[in-house]
Amino acid sequence: MILGFRANGDVLLTARNRGLVSYNPVTGESRDLGIFGTKDSFYVGTYVESLALLLEGKEARERIPSDTDTASESESESEYEYESSVEDDDDRYGDVEKSEFWMQSSMCQYLTVLLKRTFM
Repeated sequence: MILGFRANGDVLLTARNRGLVSYNPVTGESRDLGIFGTKDSFYVGTYVESLALLLEGKEARERIPSDTDTASESESESEYEYESSVEDDDDRYGDVEKSEFWMQSSMCQYLTVLLKRTFM
C-alpha cells in the first residue's frame, strides 16, 4: 500500500512481509527501512515547520483562545452545540474515510503512471 512520498522523490510503501519500504522510481531500488508492522499500522502525516521564538512564547500563548472566552454561552446553546457536534462527529468520520480513500486512490494512480513511465 502506498503511504506517501518523501522529499527526495522516493515512494513510501508498506510491504506485506517486511514493513516499511522506501522505493526510488528512478533507479528502481527499494530499501527496507527496518520499521515493522502490519500494512494498516502505518500513517504518514505532512510535516510543516513552525517557528515560535522563545522570546515571543508568552505573547504567542496569549493569542490562543482560551476556554473562558466561550464560558458566557447559555446552557441551551451549549446543549444544542453538543448535540450537533455529536452528529458532526459521525459525519466527520465518514468524511475522513472518504478523504483517506481518495488519497489512497490518487497515490495509486500516480504511482501506476510513474511506474509505467519508468519501465517504458
